[in-house]
Amino acid sequence: MTSRRRLSPVGVIALTISVSCQPSPERAAADTARNTSQVAASGKQQQLWQQAADKGEAPGLQRVPIVPEPILRRDRLVVPPSQGKPSQSPGITIPPSVISQIRILAYPANPFEPYSGSATVSRIEQGGERIELDLGARGTLTVLARAGGKPLPLQEKQMVSVAYRSRRNPQVPDDVIAILTATGAGIAHVIQSGKGPVKVVVPLLGATAIQLGDQESPPVQVSAGPAFMPMSFDTIGQMRVDSNSNTAALLLGSIGRDKGTGGSAGAPFTINVLVWKVP
Repeated sequence: MTSRRRLSPVGVIALTISVSCQPSPERAAADTARNTSQVAASGKQQQLWQQAADKGEAPGLQRVPIVPEPILRRDRLVVPPSQGKPSQSPGITIPPSVISQIRILAYPANPFEPYSGSATVSRIEQGGERIELDLGARGTLTVLARAGGKPLPLQEKQMVSVAYRSRRNPQVPDDVIAILTATGAGIAHVIQSGKGPVKVVVPLLGATAIQLGDQESPPVQVSAGPAFMPMSFDTIGQMRVDSNSNTAALLLGSIGRDKGTGGSAGAPFTINVLVWKVP
């Protein structure tokens, strides 16, 4: 059952999904919880995931889309002003074969407080793909970003728009990272769940992604304004481009209700989509 419902590997953005091979849903759920503990956003989340796996208190988790280092590993580094700023996650890069990707490398002091507003580019490294963003009193957000095979057209001290959100409950996907330049180039990655078919408003890029139906793997439609022709996706890993708006989308996952079990009690529907725009 779980093989039909997990996210397929997507080489174009170098993301892999944990695969459960256990003979029972209970064992599969425990393995999923154990694997998730290895990429948890915090030590507390890691402990909770491991406890759930050890006690077998993880029913239905084999159906939750687990992306190792989703929007990527959260290095919660907070450096006092009196100290020099260390290089954070220096070994993490976007592989050359990846067309588009955005990852969070380090959050500000409070990672679970969402943010949507302006930021100043304080540092650019790795050929323009590693970007440190000064959020003022909120702190510094560090991301890796590539859109359409190229770094975002940015310069240090330039102002950009940023939005991010990090899930508080590891069992309920709710993650967002988006960045938009003054010239209209941008990229966003959204993972969101719900009790019914999910409709996602992709921040900053003016796009909307919606699940069509309540089957196990619902098709998805992405649209963004009157000049944007709606793009339909029915297969994980599909990428489509709308030439009218220079907007592209990649479907990373679409999970619906499990007809055999009635779905999980929490949020059985999940959508995972990457959208970028290169004017």
